[in-house]
Amino acid sequence: MNDIVKKRVNPVRVVTAVLGVFLAVAGIQHGVFETLQGSKATPGLIIQSIGLEYQRWPNGDEAFTLVPNFLATGICAIAAGLAAAAWSVFFVHRRRGRLVFLLLFVALTLVGGGIGFIPFYLCVWAYATRMDKPLSFWGRVIRPGARKALGVLWPAVLPVSALCLFAATEISFFGLPGTSDEGLHMTVIYSLLLAAFVLLHVSYISGFAWKLRKREAG
Repeated sequence: MNDIVKKRVNPVRVVTAVLGVFLAVAGIQHGVFETLQGSKATPGLIIQSIGLEYQRWPNGDEAFTLVPNFLATGICAIAAGLAAAAWSVFFVHRRRGRLVFLLLFVALTLVGGGIGFIPFYLCVWAYATRMDKPLSFWGRVIRPGARKALGVLWPAVLPVSALCLFAATEISFFGLPGTSDEGLHMTVIYSLLLAAFVLLHVSYISGFAWKLRKREAG
C-alpha cells in the first residue's frame, strides 16, 4: 500500500494544496474582521481590516478593496477565500486549474483579503504551473548527486513553512501575549514570513527533486 501511495503522490500538487489552503485562511480571517466592523462605508480603496475595538497591538492590518462597504467586503473575502481553499485542494491539478487558482487569489486580494500574501500566492502559482510539465529544466538545475538528499525534504519542510505562515498571520491579528510593543511584533512577524517564504521554495525544489528520483527509478 505504501508503494502505491508513493507512486501516486505528486509532491508539487501537495505543496500547492497545503499552502493554498493556508493562504486562503489568511484571507478569510481578514474577511471575518471586516464583517465585524458592520455595514458602514469604507474610507477608500485601502482599509484597516481590523477595527480599533479588536486591535491587540497598534496594527489595523491594511487591505485593498473595491467594495465600498465593510460588511460586504468581509462577506466577499470569506466567499473568495473558501473558493480558493477548495480549489487548491480539489481542482488545481485540472486543466486551467492553475489559472483559476491565480484568479481566485487575485479576486481575494481585490475584496479585502489582505495584501501581504501576494508574493506567496504568486510564487505558489508559478511553481504550480510546472506541476505536470516535463522535468527537463529541473533536471539541469538539480544535479543527480543532490536529488536523493533534496527529494526527502518536502514532507518535513512543507508543514514548517505552513506553520510559520499561519503563526505570522495569527500574530498580526491577535498579537503576542503579554506585550503590545509594535517593534517586537513586526520583527517576529517578518521573521516568520521570511522563514515561510524561504521554506516555500525549498518545499517545491524538494518536490521536483523527488519527481526526478521517481523518474530515474522507472
